[in-house]
This record gives sequence, structure tokens and C-alpha cells, in this order.
Amino acid sequence: MIPFDDSYYLFQAGPRVAFRFERVTPWGHALFGVSQSRVAGAGAIETSFAGTFGGGLDLPIHKRVALRVIQADYVRMRINAISAGGVGGGGFGLIIVPIPSNNLSLSFGVVLKLGGG
Repeated sequence: MIPFDDSYYLFQAGPRVAFRFERVTPWGHALFGVSQSRVAGAGAIETSFAGTFGGGLDLPIHKRVALRVIQADYVRMRINAISAGGVGGGGFGLIIVPIPSNNLSLSFGVVLKLGGG
């Protein structure tokens, strides 16, 4: 069996909108860029468009620290699908096809606010 090491990378940027209230900061973002899917054992690299849409809720604890209660993101990208198949002349080989991937990411944590003001 051939070992495959697949990795996925996102390189994105975009606008973020936050509504700062005294006790809570809801926010949303739309990120656009590229995703890169790598399959080391097969030597395949696929780079394609990626988009992330989401938002969250932060609770200020201190001037420079907030608690991220929730962050939810929908991530759309392409990944490499690997299947074994026949190759012309009765040979055997790997077929690597990029397919759409829909992902949901939920996270929470601590936000450290750096910089002035």
C-alpha cells in the first residue's frame, strides 16, 4: 500500500465588520483567496479559488483581551480526490481529481488585541 500524506492550506483576505457595544461585539467576515491541496505520496498539487463566510461573538474582558464565545465559518474550497483505476493498455495507476469541498468550522477562544487604540 502506498502511503499518502495529504495537506490543505488556505491563503485568504477580506473585509471584516464589527459592531462594538459595551458588553458584546458581534462581527462577520467574507474572505477570498486560494486553497492548496497537496498529496505528497502521489506528487499532486491543486490550487484553486476558496471562499470563507462567517462571523462570531466576542465578550470584552479587558481593554486588550476578549473572550470569543463562538466563531462559525463556512469554507468552500477544492480538494484532491484519489482513486485507483486502470490506465490505458490494462495498466494500473492513480487518478487524482479536484472536487468541491464544503466545510463548517466552529471555534472559540481568547482574543488578544494588539496595536494602538
